Amino acid sequence: MTASGTSRIDSLDAVRAVAMFAILISHLNPFREVEGWRLASRIIDNLTAFAVPVFFLVAGYLFGRGVQKDGRIGARWWKVTQRLAVLFAGWCLIYALFPVRGDWSHPLANLLGVARGAIEHPFVLLFNGTAIHLWFLPALWMGLSLVALGAAGRREQWLLPVGAILFIISRLGYSYAATPVGIPWPFPVCSRYGPMTSTLLVAIGFLWAKRQTPPRLELAWGLIVAGMALNLAESYWLGHVYHVPVYQHTTLFGRELAGVGVFWFALAAPSFGRGTLLPLMGRYTLGVYATHFLVMRLEQPLAPMASGLIPPLLWEPLEVVLVYLGAVALMFLLARIKLTQRLVY
Repeated sequence: MTASGTSRIDSLDAVRAVAMFAILISHLNPFREVEGWRLASRIIDNLTAFAVPVFFLVAGYLFGRGVQKDGRIGARWWKVTQRLAVLFAGWCLIYALFPVRGDWSHPLANLLGVARGAIEHPFVLLFNGTAIHLWFLPALWMGLSLVALGAAGRREQWLLPVGAILFIISRLGYSYAATPVGIPWPFPVCSRYGPMTSTLLVAIGFLWAKRQTPPRLELAWGLIVAGMALNLAESYWLGHVYHVPVYQHTTLFGRELAGVGVFWFALAAPSFGRGTLLPLMGRYTLGVYATHFLVMRLEQPLAPMASGLIPPLLWEPLEVVLVYLGAVALMFLLARIKLTQRLVY
């Protein structure tokens, strides 16, 4: 998912492709229900923790790279705003008509239900969207907006401190809420949504675009390993000591650390993925991300039948590949329709 319109960088596109596959694995959660493979499922989920942070970091970096090129912060911000507004509105409409959970035979009734919910809780719609994964789009816009505002006002030195404060509050208000350091979060929107998580990561990417020298490869690997180890330790501690359910383990500090490591790896190894399909796959990340929940919903009735015919240890990874290919196919189908082509590229 790109936010700047700048020229492609093979390693960043390749990393985005890997991150998109990691998100699919996280959402499908393979081996979770396979007897004796629960621990493997948790470890696999831990290995995918870097994915969402990488998208914020890369978006901030490409935005900063574009600003470094022509200095037009306002014009670039407005271009990104228009792009994200079309994406968010379009996909909110699609998932309102055809929800991830709900009856697809009455799309207009579904839409009216969403409209009623929006009137009662407008901020929930603006921050969350109509499907669980659409929160990324307004969060990215808010993070980019704060960074653009700080850069335009020549207050770049405040970007990291402000982003860090929002980031820490988001963690203490959700995953760490049940611990002694947790804080109450009185708002109806999850504390990781909006600018709370995105601002720090977008700012890191934006500021890194100013540097002339790439990060050291060994430091990138160190952050990846340390971030994943920390994420696993946090998840174990929160689950076993404070009984925080697994679905609340999405705002852990190790995730962002691993994400920065993967981002730095892409910059330190610019040839990564070159000569493979990964850079090409990375260009379709936006479409795959937007469509994959529709494909998962279409695939749900088939999964029990397929898992009964195919051994679970083979079906679980195969399902991830099939959903990815289905999302790519749906993306290309939507790209051929004039009304929807702007929603996938």
